[in-house]
Amino acid sequence: MWNNLHTRIRNHTREAHARLEHRMVSRIRRIKDKEEYHGLLALFYGFYKPVEDSLGTTFASDSLLKDLGVAPASLYKGWVAPRHPVGARYVLEGSMHGGPYIAAMIERQVGERQLECPLPFYFLKRAAASERWNGFVELLETVPAGEHAHVLDTALSTFDHFNHWIDHYDKSRHHLAAAAAQEL
Repeated sequence: MWNNLHTRIRNHTREAHARLEHRMVSRIRRIKDKEEYHGLLALFYGFYKPVEDSLGTTFASDSLLKDLGVAPASLYKGWVAPRHPVGARYVLEGSMHGGPYIAAMIERQVGERQLECPLPFYFLKRAAASERWNGFVELLETVPAGEHAHVLDTALSTFDHFNHWIDHYDKSRHHLAAAAAQEL
């Protein structure tokens, strides 16, 4: 079982995953109000939408759009069709699998009432998130061995693209905030 594709992806992407997770947890811990929460959702949407478009799915971006109410203007422009879609899905599915944990973090530090909005994107029930993830892990095991290297490279590249998107998103927001401050 230690040579299965799931284990290989996890090992291959360990550092990039840890870097992204650290950045996201740090960002989530700073959320104090509805505006910051919506900023987090917009960050996710800006990356998920182009990735999901290339994969022909809209599960996460549709849920994010419902929470946001309006599509953010900023989308990640650096995404190209993945070499192997399963590698890109690994990152998105893993993020959805972590949704209940993200919801619990936000709820503990801010509370749903203080946000004045529900957290449906993150409140995919733990059982449903686990069921979805387990189904994806089963899918991983159907990928032919000759395609494993492409899946590994695509998963790693997707983590790297997400980190790059965060850099771009933060710079864009900083420039907008600076411009707004100058107008005052």
